[in-house]
Amino acid sequence: MRNGVHEKPIQRDPEHGGALIVSLITLVALLGIGGVTILAVQSELASAGHARFGQSALYAAESGVAAAMDFLRTRCDPTRLFTDTVNNQSSWSGIYGNGKRYGQTGYPFSSDTQCWYEVDILNNESDPQYGSGVDSDGIVVVQVVGHGPNQSVSTLSVEVFNNSCQAASSTSTRCDADYSQRGVNSMNSSNANCSSAVGGGTPRSVAF
Repeated sequence: MRNGVHEKPIQRDPEHGGALIVSLITLVALLGIGGVTILAVQSELASAGHARFGQSALYAAESGVAAAMDFLRTRCDPTRLFTDTVNNQSSWSGIYGNGKRYGQTGYPFSSDTQCWYEVDILNNESDPQYGSGVDSDGIVVVQVVGHGPNQSVSTLSVEVFNNSCQAASSTSTRCDADYSQRGVNSMNSSNANCSSAVGGGTPRSVAF
């Protein structure tokens, strides 16, 4: 009692403010889920972008292989085969689009791409005269580095041979003595130079 007035004790609800705490916890949880979702979406977008860039680089490399094969159709000499082409890197500038970037004359792609390719023509390591600078089997390795957007890179290496040039050559040694069909080598080429390589002897045995 104060000054003749009775004061009624204040009764506090023990659950007062509980709803606010639950709301805050729910809000934090939702924010966390939202943040994780955003990170996951960003990661997926980045992954898709990298895959797309890599695919563009691969397409560029494949275009370079096609351009190099077209170039090599007329570069095989029946006597020297691809010797001159392998040793004369300056001739590779004749490969359509080789080393050409956007804005340069001879750029092989549309203006909305950021792709280009570099082509090297090398002698194959299985050539008996590999390392001497002489192509003796009419087979070369076309190595192409394709460049795509965002510094993406794709590399392809393809063995290429000129069938008619091999057939006309007297120096080509691409014959398989253990191949079982006379007049046809392992590349299904009716190369007369290989006919004598298929004769008698013991066939090659293959284990399975």
